[in-house]
Amino acid sequence: MNAPARVRWRDAEPYRLLFLLGAWLGVAAVALWPLFVYGAIKTYPGVAHARVMIEGFAACFVLGFLGTALPHMLEAPRFTFAEVLVLLAGLFGASALHFAALHPAGDMVFAATLLFFIAGAGWRAARRKDRPPPGLFAVLLGLLCAVCGALAQALYPWTNLPPFVHPFSKLLLYQGFLLLPVLGVGAYILPVFVGYPRRQSPVALAQAPRAWEREAAALVLFAVGLLASFAMEALGQARGGYAVRLALLCAFLFRSLPVHRRQQNPGAMAWITRLALLALPVGYACLAAWPSAPLAWLHIVFISGLGWLILSVATRVIVAHGGFQHLFGARWPMLWWVFGLVTLAMATRVSADWMPDSRFNHYAYAALSWIAGVLLWLGAMRRFLFAADPAASGPR
Repeated sequence: MNAPARVRWRDAEPYRLLFLLGAWLGVAAVALWPLFVYGAIKTYPGVAHARVMIEGFAACFVLGFLGTALPHMLEAPRFTFAEVLVLLAGLFGASALHFAALHPAGDMVFAATLLFFIAGAGWRAARRKDRPPPGLFAVLLGLLCAVCGALAQALYPWTNLPPFVHPFSKLLLYQGFLLLPVLGVGAYILPVFVGYPRRQSPVALAQAPRAWEREAAALVLFAVGLLASFAMEALGQARGGYAVRLALLCAFLFRSLPVHRRQQNPGAMAWITRLALLALPVGYACLAAWPSAPLAWLHIVFISGLGWLILSVATRVIVAHGGFQHLFGARWPMLWWVFGLVTLAMATRVSADWMPDSRFNHYAYAALSWIAGVLLWLGAMRRFLFAADPAASGPR
């Protein structure tokens, strides 16, 4: 019996290498906590952990997804192997600089990498054959938020920028970079994953007069409101900023991703995507109700919300491109084990701030649980990531 065909990396879609790098960077960033707690490293890992989780783990998955999906959406040429290598080098280099506590340099390299990706996406958008999905504006704005946020964070110590700039730019980098693509791509892609009606399907946009303009205008309003909520928080109105973010997310989900309705797809991937979407407003509701412990509640947003959304969307992309569509509706117990470990990590990290005597030990326990979950996910995805793309198995 012949062995299954292996992927040809030079011809592979960007997600394969970027998802792999992102998962390992996430493991390394989270491992900083047990290494610090148990005395293997002496430097407090707070900044390095946060930066690598955003500029390494999350960025690899975001650019891996967009680098794979955008050329298909725009009916444009794929990203080349050389371009993917530049993205890999940039994100790895930025993360390495953060691990070395050279945070301004890491932020600059990260911003340059994103600008390189934006230029490549813009070149392809200029050659599109049809109108792109309405949400691509929000995706571009999210990438620009990350660029501006990273540059402001890098330059702030050596410039006379107003004090408002530091917290505002951090919000652009940590939250705008992820929330805006969720709004932009979420309405177009995620309903297919879960089995909800899709307002932005090509058929729906073509049938209703001015539907494209209405969807684009709605996303512009959501994006402007989100940026206004960041400004409120940076100016000291944290509770008001969280409340605005909560209202915007609830309105967006009710309009485009009705998670309160019964889903049509009963599979594990669909359920986990739905639970991740529900975790976002839950996290912001806790922040608005109890703003005195923001770091604790933000981990609901980042671990159970955005983190699980990243892994569930990545799972769908990997399975689909590997030619295993029959798994879309599967119960897949392994994914539920991963979900349980990551959820345990979230609960342990959130509760740690109310246990001052053992807080750092709980940080380490949470980190180890998250690492175990991601390693289990990597093990489950390995055969799909390394399997040849059926569409690319023949001669080119």
